[in-house]
Amino acid sequence: MSNSRNVKNSQNPQRRSESHESLQTKQSYRDAQNHYNENPSSFRQSFAASERSSQPYFNTRHSTTRPPEYNRRSSRREPPPESKCSLLCSRRGVLRFAEIGTNLLVLICVAASQAVNSGYAGMGGLGAGGFSIDSAYSPFQGTELQQVRDLDIQYSQMRAPGVYGGVSFSLTLFVLTLFLLVAGAKSLYQISLKFLMAEFVMDVLACVMYIVAVGLYLHFVNQVNSTDVCKKRELAYARQGYTWMSCNVQGSDAAVAVFGLISSCLYGAGAVLCALAIKKARVLQRRQNRRQPQANHHLNG
Repeated sequence: MSNSRNVKNSQNPQRRSESHESLQTKQSYRDAQNHYNENPSSFRQSFAASERSSQPYFNTRHSTTRPPEYNRRSSRREPPPESKCSLLCSRRGVLRFAEIGTNLLVLICVAASQAVNSGYAGMGGLGAGGFSIDSAYSPFQGTELQQVRDLDIQYSQMRAPGVYGGVSFSLTLFVLTLFLLVAGAKSLYQISLKFLMAEFVMDVLACVMYIVAVGLYLHFVNQVNSTDVCKKRELAYARQGYTWMSCNVQGSDAAVAVFGLISSCLYGAGAVLCALAIKKARVLQRRQNRRQPQANHHLNG
């Protein structure tokens, strides 16, 4: 008898819990029915929200906690973090490094061209040419030496505008490109569209300006080489066996033109990549701006 009573007592709590749950369910059903009778449209919206959150209506109505799925989805939609190195090594970054390198090569070739063609009179009075006036051995003597020195000074002064223009032009583009490389090392979610537009305009202008600059530089060099000063200077050096000091376009001048055209091609490719980046950044930032109000609405609701 005692064993049977113990069994009944052990079964009673289970039955009581089950009956309590059934009463809660019935009460929730009655509350839902009363809610529907009072305001059917509000009931349909609450029921639809409960289905989207995969929770029953009577739980969402009395629950104060938000569904955890919104936090997971919002965290999945966040853009992955990118390091500074990966952004610098992107296609746009690698192209910027190449542009910086070609600008430096143009700068070096312009300076080397002046140093090679300066002859006895080095740039700025320095013996920067292939030989110096004060060297121990000089093939020119007396009045011929003074004549060659005067011709070298005149020739260097005639070439000076092209040298200063080439140095300032390549140095300016070098600094601007370096600034774009450092300031533009951001993800497409964070970078400003105005900055990308300015970068695109700068690439287009640099591409066109390099082509024009190369043409003007070669035209200027040919004009200087066609003067009487250059021809007299060529004859004076040719009498002593220095045939390389001619009035033709030198190798250093040709190198300036080649690297200038390479830089123009690089800036043109940079403009294309920048235009694609602008298009992609607009799409990504629009999506991000659309998601933020929805995420804030879910978090506040």
